[in-house]
Amino acid sequence: MQHSVAVNKKYTTLSCTMSIEMRAFAENLKRERLSSGMTQQQMADALRIPLRTYRTYESISTTSRAPDLEMVVKIAKVLETTTDELLGAK
Repeated sequence: MQHSVAVNKKYTTLSCTMSIEMRAFAENLKRERLSSGMTQQQMADALRIPLRTYRTYESISTTSRAPDLEMVVKIAKVLETTTDELLGAK
């Protein structure tokens, strides 16, 4: 029983950390898109993805769908920024 409690605490910490990182990504993505003067629809078109999918990338809810690494690279190219900037890497 103690082992399962430790696993649950570890999972909760990991989940919380991922939520914070996703929030940072979503905020950075929106900031960069607005700085570039693009709409969400223009981003979705440039990335060749549905608007609904793009909107989930800018969403800061814990149920948001995270883009894969390949998509993060594509987003950075479209926005003429770096993946580090989008991901909040220091």
